[in-house]
Amino acid sequence: MSYDDQIKLLLERIKNDSLTKEPLPGMNDEQYFSLVEDCHQNGYISTSMKQIVFRSKGGGFLADGISLTKKGHDFLNGKENLPTIGQQFNVGTANGSSFGNHGTVTNNYGISFEDLMILIDREIEPPDKATAIEIVETVQEQELNPGLLEKFDDFLKKYPNLASSISGFIMGILTNGNLN
Repeated sequence: MSYDDQIKLLLERIKNDSLTKEPLPGMNDEQYFSLVEDCHQNGYISTSMKQIVFRSKGGGFLADGISLTKKGHDFLNGKENLPTIGQQFNVGTANGSSFGNHGTVTNNYGISFEDLMILIDREIEPPDKATAIEIVETVQEQELNPGLLEKFDDFLKKYPNLASSISGFIMGILTNGNLN
């Protein structure tokens, strides 16, 4: 079950007033409470209490009064609106080209470290996030040579958006000398 599916199952429980301390199928207590916290941080749920989860070594409990927000309803129904990052022009191959409007021009050869981490957070399934971060660290810390990412070949085929973004990140390093 994907992370988004787990969130939807949790939101469905909240919507139907059937939220319990029992974790979702295939989850332990820690994963379950982290999922609840993620839903709260992403604005999918709200509560009248300051803390929705109380953790202790033996587990935790959920506070009463948890409800879905409009954003939670939209996510549950597949209508979540992701923010637009910028203007997009589809012009075919435009490597090294300059685009701009209103008297400004931006040469954008790469992707920033922050954007790469956002992509990893949004698109990579939790068990694979450590490998994705290892790839970024490898690119940041090692000299860029042929075969550097060879051991990650199958992983990058599994996540083509990550492969594309890593390429952009490398282009940023090579064109700007910038690891940020």
